[in-house]
Amino acid sequence: MTSRQRGFTLLEVMLAVAIFSTLSFLATMVFSQASEQHQRAQKIAENFHALQYTLLLLENDLMQYVPRINRQTQQTFTSGSDDVIFTTQLRDATQPFNAAYVLATVHWYVQDETLYRAVKYAPDNKEDHAPRALLSGINHFSAAMSQAEGYSLTKTVAITLEQKNKETLHRLFILPGWIPEKQQTDQSTEARK
Repeated sequence: MTSRQRGFTLLEVMLAVAIFSTLSFLATMVFSQASEQHQRAQKIAENFHALQYTLLLLENDLMQYVPRINRQTQQTFTSGSDDVIFTTQLRDATQPFNAAYVLATVHWYVQDETLYRAVKYAPDNKEDHAPRALLSGINHFSAAMSQAEGYSLTKTVAITLEQKNKETLHRLFILPGWIPEKQQTDQSTEARK
């Protein structure tokens, strides 16, 4: 009687190990590439969210702009290299359930490639509250106030944000008018007569 042994030959086992290791290597490469793409997409989404939040805060500050002379700068709107200072209205944090607004001086500036927003809740106070870092990777920030075309009293603010990755963002904000236009005043006087 002959006993025949059942099993795999050495060649078959080595071939199976080679196929398994090749498939494992390919799966690892695909997983690592997918993980890198996910991290890259997540970083882009975080940067976009930070940019969106920063622009929303800046827009809110500018839409509540108050043309009040600041005692430190002696101007209503001060714009320098990589910074801007102006007075705005903010909700009173001490009265969260009341629609109370307080005057505050806001200071937007770039330091160490990061855009900060500092707020002085008493406009003439010399001390800022702790500045809040909003956006990193900023090379340049500028704000320029000018007269709106065709209107004598309406002002606009042009904002430029230049990022480290060479992307530049330009926004133009029309500031709220505090004094009615001369034409509107003349028309309303005639309407009363």
